[in-house]
Amino acid sequence: MNRVILFLIFPYICLHAHIDEVEALYSQQDPKCLSKLFAFYHLHSENDSGKKALETAFSLINKHRENPISLSAIPLFHRMDFDSFLTTLTKQPEETLPQLTSEQIVFVDKISDHLKHRKLKGHYALSKEEVLALPSEQVDLSRAIFLSQYGKDQLDVIKSYEASLDLFALSILARLDENPSDKQIIEKISYFIFYEMLFRFPPHSLWIKDVDQYTFLPSILDSHHGVCLGVSILYLSLAQRLGLDLTICTPPGHIYLSYTGSDGEVQNIETTARGIHMPTENYLSIQTKSVEQKTLKQVIGLHHINAASVFWQAGMHKKAIEQYQHALSFMPEDTLTKTFLGLNYLFTEEKEMGIKYLNEVKGKKIDGSIMTNSAIEDYLSGAINEAGIAAIFESVDETRESILKKQKELQEILIKFPNFRDGIFHLAITWLQLGRQKEALDVLNDYHKIDPNNATVEYYLTYLSFARLKPALAKRHYKYLKYLLDKENHKPGCLKELSMMLKTSSLLE
Repeated sequence: MNRVILFLIFPYICLHAHIDEVEALYSQQDPKCLSKLFAFYHLHSENDSGKKALETAFSLINKHRENPISLSAIPLFHRMDFDSFLTTLTKQPEETLPQLTSEQIVFVDKISDHLKHRKLKGHYALSKEEVLALPSEQVDLSRAIFLSQYGKDQLDVIKSYEASLDLFALSILARLDENPSDKQIIEKISYFIFYEMLFRFPPHSLWIKDVDQYTFLPSILDSHHGVCLGVSILYLSLAQRLGLDLTICTPPGHIYLSYTGSDGEVQNIETTARGIHMPTENYLSIQTKSVEQKTLKQVIGLHHINAASVFWQAGMHKKAIEQYQHALSFMPEDTLTKTFLGLNYLFTEEKEMGIKYLNEVKGKKIDGSIMTNSAIEDYLSGAINEAGIAAIFESVDETRESILKKQKELQEILIKFPNFRDGIFHLAITWLQLGRQKEALDVLNDYHKIDPNNATVEYYLTYLSFARLKPALAKRHYKYLKYLLDKENHKPGCLKELSMMLKTSSLLE
């Protein structure tokens, strides 16, 4: 018997308990927890209290159904393997999520056929082409993601994972009163994901090596660990089942969800921090002026972008190109996708295709940024070659050896290509990672001589000049930074903090 089932009602379990004792055990169960009610029934199915637990479970399910369902409508129920069924609802992070049997899938399908995503045309899609033909509001996100990973030939695997999500949604509904508000639904989704099922952001040392395990929805359901995109897809999949509309927000390199109430109040949902609200201003920076919003179709594209990054890191550029092409079919005008697609073509024999895509995005800004991609400009002008482009995208881990390796590579490249701006910037970052502010300041001053119009560089120069006790230099870089931001009508919070820091030292009037 699954040890988690035992744990659910520990320490009271006694399979041959006296009837009064079983009744006492039942009275101590959480009356709104489907997993515990089903587990209690499984252990005491021949007892009146066990049958009462099953009735209570069905009453929770029927609470949100227009047409109540009874056991008589599910003839396979008593033949069903309950152990693996319950594991889906009670699985701990270190355990494997079982693939449900056909009987279990039929059972879950019957008791969850009132969930809102069943009305979406995308729930019945069997191919990428069918998903592409749909308007975004008809896309069933989880079905589209599973199709992209498994294809219709593994529909049994897809339906097993979908049934798991359906059970999650039913568990959330069980804790909600009839006709709950959107905010109540958000509260219960967050509680279920982060506190009941214990989904977590993985440690950096793990996800940087195995990002695919923490991005793709099946892996997240198996491991209960996920990065921002993966857990946001999980959250959106449950929200669709519960009829909750959320906004998908994508500051550079990140994704979070947001809800706007009828009163205009915004509640952001930060899935890397257990669903807490973070002010939108927190996602802005010197470089980021606004937070872009994505459609469900574009989220599918983001899923393919993350899949491509796995192949890119492994040096499998043709596989990466294939995934970027898939992403582009869902977001055909996306500048970032075309950029990454073009860069990966540079590392294959189809270099001319890479140049074609890079020319398409040259001079374009990405995801609410106030800046263009200088690496593309430098490559197309001959200021850097393919090896230099590869170097700036080389990942580092938390070890000193990894940072020094990348630093040496960048230094060698800059001897041959001294005006490669992204190479200079990344070299400065390696010095900062090593805690060497003086060297970082010197390198960034070299960047400023080549291009004084990078606001991020001017920010670092202001801060580092101040830290190195060079007030006049800090003041000069701050004023130029403010000039660059004023041109973009951009007033990020970190600029105010920088101003206050300088004012305390009487550097500004």
